[in-house]
Amino acid sequence: MDESNNSNQSTPPKVPQKGFRELLYGIGVFCVFMALTFLLRLIAHQFPENPILFGVFQKNDLLMGLAIAIILTYSRHLKRNIGNKK
Repeated sequence: MDESNNSNQSTPPKVPQKGFRELLYGIGVFCVFMALTFLLRLIAHQFPENPILFGVFQKNDLLMGLAIAIILTYSRHLKRNIGNKK
């Protein structure tokens, strides 16, 4: 009996790898930005007066981190698409 051609086995659904990896990259960029912001505030001993998250981050920090993550993820996406066309 040939085990490699077993039609009774179901294959798991395909996950869109490209979009998932780009999402993980964007989340990673956001986390690195927040970690650097936290370390700089910790070193400088300058915490915001009206923090929103963890007593360290303001709304502007979150929006700036989100903007940087989107810009860098989009830039990486364009760079990979240009490299694939050659």
